[in-house]
Amino acid sequence: MSIVIRREQPGDSEAISSILESAFEGSVESQLVNQLRVNQATELSWVAELNGEVVAQILYTPSQIHSPSGSGEETQCLNGLGLAPLSVLPKYQNQGIGSLLMEETLKELENNEHDFIIVLGHPNFYKKFGFTPAVEYNVRCEFEGIPAEAIEEAFLILWKKVPALKLEEGLARYREEFYES
Repeated sequence: MSIVIRREQPGDSEAISSILESAFEGSVESQLVNQLRVNQATELSWVAELNGEVVAQILYTPSQIHSPSGSGEETQCLNGLGLAPLSVLPKYQNQGIGSLLMEETLKELENNEHDFIIVLGHPNFYKKFGFTPAVEYNVRCEFEGIPAEAIEEAFLILWKKVPALKLEEGLARYREEFYES
């Protein structure tokens, strides 16, 4: 099995759409990624190729955490990245390809200026890469239709600056495109 991890290239969009539609059983994520691409909001997008075929993709987009500064209406704004989506063609899932994408992109992002990375996903998978529940840092995320308990467990953060910040309260926001779909 020959896996190559690389940045997304212009000719990859059709393969990525196919991966997203297969992995998520629908077109919502594919439409979201296409809209982010049109809006030039893809901070980092990488793919995994297996024997020349694009079989997985990971995408990071700008995100922010807004937190009251303690003096009236002012808010503190931290800039970070939202990881979404990470997708692997179903027939190649559970073979370590998603983990390889995570490892390579986290290495790539090691020395960038972002304060954090957030993700709404499977806690057992993302905790292997240093993500912890965002609720531990008083950071929450709003997504309609997802029960608060599920978000508490699945909304995770990886602080890029040490020490990790514990806010009085914080609201994480993905790009607007995430709330439109």
